Amino acid sequence: MDPVRRASITRYWNRALDRLTAELNRSSDSNLTLYGHPMSVTTRQVLTLLAEKGCSPQFRVVDVMAHEQKKAEHLSRHPFGLLPVLDDHGFVLYEVHAILRYVDSAMPGPVLTPQDEKARARIDQWLSIEHSYLHPAVKKCLARGYADMMGLDDPGPGIVEEGKREAIHLLDVFVEELVTGHSFASDGFTLAHLCWLADLNILQEVGLHDLLAERPEIERWLQVVGDRPAWKETLRLVEPDHPGE
Repeated sequence: MDPVRRASITRYWNRALDRLTAELNRSSDSNLTLYGHPMSVTTRQVLTLLAEKGCSPQFRVVDVMAHEQKKAEHLSRHPFGLLPVLDDHGFVLYEVHAILRYVDSAMPGPVLTPQDEKARARIDQWLSIEHSYLHPAVKKCLARGYADMMGLDDPGPGIVEEGKREAIHLLDVFVEELVTGHSFASDGFTLAHLCWLADLNILQEVGLHDLLAERPEIERWLQVVGDRPAWKETLRLVEPDHPGE
């Protein structure tokens, strides 16, 4: 990546960091501290759940542009050097689905986990699919752009094509669930809705709109679920050029 473009991207994310830290830390009404970065989809997932709960955490930046997630200070919180990390009065938790489940059960506000055992199991199934298949496919789609931005070796076009093939299969399975199942009813909102919404939004951001546009069932679902105030607020905070409300 040429220096001018890299400097422009750095300024973009610095604006996001400034907005996110200033607004959350000014309005924080809890003892929760969230360590993350606005470009991190998993950070966005946790921020959205906290917004659903009406909870404004203290936000501490882990600057991935400076590779801080791999440095000793952050590794003491997350031994695998990933994001995010939640600190609740000294109870430190990493791995995004563990964080989401903890926040959903421990924090007051709407509960995004069904009480019915079978419905809860189905949501767990789709959370597992998101974690094991969708999120890795999205990361592969991002791999070349991310490596370029971070000054890493180009992994080549093959990994992006592999990610797209995996994403296409996942989206087709998702469409089948939207048409025949009940797990993703657009009049509800669960942890699975939240996680899939954030990942699919990243596909839109990196120019893979066609994969979604070819599947009108997903487009309609995104329009409804993506209209939630908590999600809009998260986008406003993490994307400095996002118009918000």
